[in-house]
Amino acid sequence: MNTLKRLFRFYIHSSIHVAIAVCSLVLCTFLEYAIPIQMELIYFTFGITIVAYNLMKYAVFSVRYHIPESTSMKAIQVLTLGSGLTSLYFVWALPLSAISVILPLGLLCIGYMTPIFSKKKSLRNIPGIKVFIIGFVWTGITVILPLCYGAQLHSIDIGIVSIQRFLFIIIVMLPFEIRDLKYDTLSLHTIPQCLGIQNTKKLGFILLLIFSTVAVFRTSVTLPNFITTGSIVLITGAFLWRTKQVQPTYFCSFGVESIAILWCILLYILNTLL
Repeated sequence: MNTLKRLFRFYIHSSIHVAIAVCSLVLCTFLEYAIPIQMELIYFTFGITIVAYNLMKYAVFSVRYHIPESTSMKAIQVLTLGSGLTSLYFVWALPLSAISVILPLGLLCIGYMTPIFSKKKSLRNIPGIKVFIIGFVWTGITVILPLCYGAQLHSIDIGIVSIQRFLFIIIVMLPFEIRDLKYDTLSLHTIPQCLGIQNTKKLGFILLLIFSTVAVFRTSVTLPNFITTGSIVLITGAFLWRTKQVQPTYFCSFGVESIAILWCILLYILNTLL
């Protein structure tokens, strides 16, 4: 049992879980638009997500994260190095259109962590924009990159699915923002700092309503997509409803981040059955 607990802690603290969540959203885009799954993009996304999140957690913002003493930092360092090499290997297999998307997103991530755009502070320290940067980057990776593989879509559909994915990322970030109230400095002006916990949750429900209704404007909606969207709204709403500042240890880092994985699994099953 202790071995299983250690493995689970490593799974969470090494960012494997969040990397699977990001890859799941990439797969959702492939599945939703019947694009052949491109494994080189999945491998690249998995590796670069682990690198980015581990750098943020253990190098740049380490003061904000509680690292259990039993966590093997050497194992995490080895995993991060291996993931970096993996992403470098597979990036060369991506089409030029995908690389042209990755470069500005990568620059934005670097600017989020280090002050390359300003001598005094990184983009994360600019008041009020943290969740929006994360939402923009995740949307680029999980929507725009898969669509680089030749999907013939109406521009309205691309815009709507991008808006939906952006809103979804913002919504699932809110429980993290509420949890991190005790860590974030007031100068960040995060959403819970500005609105309070209850109003932040109300904002989340409003965004969920928008998330579910913008699909009406798409040129075509399949039954699996319709059912999946409704299910994700209910699941996300349940997590948002139960969000408190004092949370169970893995409420956000496992529970909330699992929503994207459930989205992918449900969409795959429905696409197979219907």
